[in-house]
Amino acid sequence: MIKRLSKLDPRWYVATAIILQMFLAWRLQGPVVLKHTLSICLIACGLDFIMIFLTKRRAAFPLSALVSGLIISALLAPGRLFYLAPVIAVFSKYLIRLKTRHIFNPAGFGLLAANVLWGLPRIWWFDCSWPVTLIFGLFA
Repeated sequence: MIKRLSKLDPRWYVATAIILQMFLAWRLQGPVVLKHTLSICLIACGLDFIMIFLTKRRAAFPLSALVSGLIISALLAPGRLFYLAPVIAVFSKYLIRLKTRHIFNPAGFGLLAANVLWGLPRIWWFDCSWPVTLIFGLFA
């Protein structure tokens, strides 16, 4: 069991840790935050799935887009034009490249562009649970 866990892509640990912390926050924040998070993650994953299919001619789960969507939804305040940050994040991954690798962290670039271009506010809305962070920090 431990060997199988050690062979997992580290992005699964990051996604799981963020989701667990968000569940703790959703309990306190209410359904608006859940809708906000699901919307951003679906936009990011949907666009990345399409881009993967168009560029690599195969279907694959967009794990990096899920992590980017979770990070964006944790830092971007719910409100109007929230969908711009995940769109910019996914497209920056495919358009701003050096040889075969993207240059910027997609979530960071999406948040920066959304804030600079449209003034979308950033907040850290979910409470950090240090036990969850500590446990998943050991695996990452």
